[in-house]
Amino acid sequence: KTFCARNGLSLIVRSHQSKRGSRGFDVMHENSLVRVFSARDYEGHGNDGAILQVTEEKIEVSGEEKTLLVVRPQVVRSTQKARDEDAKRQLEAALEMEPVKP
Repeated sequence: KTFCARNGLSLIVRSHQSKRGSRGFDVMHENSLVRVFSARDYEGHGNDGAILQVTEEKIEVSGEEKTLLVVRPQVVRSTQKARDEDAKRQLEAALEMEPVKP
């Protein structure tokens, strides 16, 4: 927080290796830091990745128009994880369709 205040920043974005089980991004330190990792399925780990969409938004503050940058994370789903979940659903569906033997 101190670094941001001293440098007139409201957000720091940094790249970092994905944490196990993360969505490819983390928001930390009272929304002043976003860590993003864009490489889904990095080295075969089946991790999600993420990108940040940055857009301008105009707002009115005390009768004055201001422009804000809005940062929205978007998950880039792991193809490996999606395939594994699809295979699991198909197996469960096949097991439900098998006749019950007396």
